[in-house]
Amino acid sequence: MADTPAEIVASIKGGKRVHGHTYIHTSLLSEQSKKVVNLVETAQRHAGITSNDYTVIRFSGLSPEIGLLNYPQFLEVSFPSLAIAYVVDTATKRVKKTDYSGRENPLILHRKELLLSETHPNRAQYETLTAALEKRGAFADNQRIGYRDSWQQRLHSLNIKIENGALVELPEGDAPVLTAPPVDLAEVARHRTAIVRDRLSAPMQALARHGLLTPERSVFDYGCGQGDDVRALQASGIRVAGWDPHFAPKTPQTRADIVNLGFVLNVIEDPNERVQAARKAFSLARQCLAIAVMVVGKGDITDARPYRDGFLTKRDTFQKYYRQDEIKSFLDSALGMEAIPVSPGIFFVFRDKILEQRFLLDRQRRVYFPIAPELRPPSERPDLEERRMDTIRPTVNRLWQQMLSWGRPLAEEEVPIDLMIEIKEKVGSLRRAERLGSSPENAEMLAAAATARREDLLVYFGLNSFNGRTRYSTLAPELQRDIKAFLGNATAANEAGKALLFSVGKPEIIDRASQLARQSGLGLLLEGDSLQLHSSMINRLPAALRCYVGCAAKLYGDVDTADLVKIHVRSGKLTLLFYDDFDSSPLPRMRERVKINMREQRIEYFKYIKDQDSQILYLKSRYMASDQPRYKQQKSFDDALVGLGLFDFSEYGPSEKAFNSILKDAGYLIEAFSVVRAVR
Repeated sequence: MADTPAEIVASIKGGKRVHGHTYIHTSLLSEQSKKVVNLVETAQRHAGITSNDYTVIRFSGLSPEIGLLNYPQFLEVSFPSLAIAYVVDTATKRVKKTDYSGRENPLILHRKELLLSETHPNRAQYETLTAALEKRGAFADNQRIGYRDSWQQRLHSLNIKIENGALVELPEGDAPVLTAPPVDLAEVARHRTAIVRDRLSAPMQALARHGLLTPERSVFDYGCGQGDDVRALQASGIRVAGWDPHFAPKTPQTRADIVNLGFVLNVIEDPNERVQAARKAFSLARQCLAIAVMVVGKGDITDARPYRDGFLTKRDTFQKYYRQDEIKSFLDSALGMEAIPVSPGIFFVFRDKILEQRFLLDRQRRVYFPIAPELRPPSERPDLEERRMDTIRPTVNRLWQQMLSWGRPLAEEEVPIDLMIEIKEKVGSLRRAERLGSSPENAEMLAAAATARREDLLVYFGLNSFNGRTRYSTLAPELQRDIKAFLGNATAANEAGKALLFSVGKPEIIDRASQLARQSGLGLLLEGDSLQLHSSMINRLPAALRCYVGCAAKLYGDVDTADLVKIHVRSGKLTLLFYDDFDSSPLPRMRERVKINMREQRIEYFKYIKDQDSQILYLKSRYMASDQPRYKQQKSFDDALVGLGLFDFSEYGPSEKAFNSILKDAGYLIEAFSVVRAVR
């Protein structure tokens, strides 16, 4: 059996190891095993290049990819620039070539001595330089020095330069000239970052998606820019006001139930002022503060100039791009409360802890809404009692529908007000209505709903203990009733939740749960590797998998915003897959892939450009549930495509270009969700 990527990486001698990847100089290849050498030579053949076309090899421990990277002056320059990268997927034989040579601000390589053999004649010189730079703090916050201009800015701030491979101290006032010179604060034009929107901003959409924007709640937009969100919410009947230092400076800064601080912190160049802005916005929130910032990997910094801990754009605006863990840490520290990720760069911080509990518990609610059957069919000639039952049957059925959604009998305050009034008028009491609706079928469905609700609670309490969340001194009343009905008491609930959380770290548990999910018709299972399914099915999964996915959501936010979710059985990773026109296309193209590494607490983003070799999702019905809209239509299309016998859909299937060529040569074409004969 072929070695896994992780096993390949583990076998490599020497090298620089960064985030699951290992980098070596080509001179170190001679010290590797024959298996590693063969793998590199295979990648080289797929790329159609020779060993003279690259100087560095990157091995991935996370995927079957080999990177062949060309740093033309690797030995001559202390921090060489990347010119060309060939990334070869050894499983699919796909090659992606990226040319960096024309970029004004190229990527550069640090600590290159680690890529060389310990006996290499230049290694000692490189090690000496690295040690001197470490002593000066040049590598602190190394996320920001991967580009040449950022590195020059760092050296400038330390009043040093690199000359003939050695660190040189500069006299005061004799700093080197930079491609991106320091800029006076007066030149930063914050107001120019305010854009005109034709839809609600991302944080406002998140608030709406989670049911927090209602007519009953007031909203304040702190840093509202040109006010598009304010106008849109006003048109929807929401009580809303907005303040902005440039566009709406005279609006009073008043308290509101919901406060939005959307894309404000990332345009403030002063770190202390960011803290003040976050605290001021939170002080105005009675229930919840929504915060949004730009995240690393989501913005183009090709033409930006490094400045402080961010960049200056051509329009003299400042932008700071945050890592997800970085902005969470900032908010936790600045506000003294846990910031809950909703999506990349978007967080909720709750002042109302009961509302926070309901928000978190609703996230874990299983989709379980069976339809309560009729109490009993009326006879052909109904008697007086049956006629009376006819009048109350809709009311009783509606109550049982509510009970099935909760998995237990309800307290009066949990019943919708209009239904409670109806029950008292037509039936007399809540308990009598409950008894009248009882039947063997309903009792069976209520037991199934109770099992589902118990799993909801286990996942909730498991994730609640994920990062040592302080136990609430007061629980929401409905949560107290849930605990008593399904778990006994709060102590037992917390212990059961912890047991579930600890279990998801065991691959055998995830493997077994994935098999159970597949047996229930959920997703595509690749034995021992992964379970892939549509995101709408997450809350139908066994509790262990829901908790596993929830751990990833603690880092990323709402994973159900993706189209497909890939649960890796053994590696502690979750991959989110986004496609263009997923619902309306039988063969959607991949737009973005997000890899969440829970063991390393790291998120990676991969964007895909639409071209002739776009990655296509084949046999989409395998990832869908049979009750999903368009499932039958998609399944019929997939069966027809397989029935042609033209394609090998193992692994990722053919490239789009190859697929179209084969289909055309065979005389077929795709029309909507049908495979038809081409007219010749």
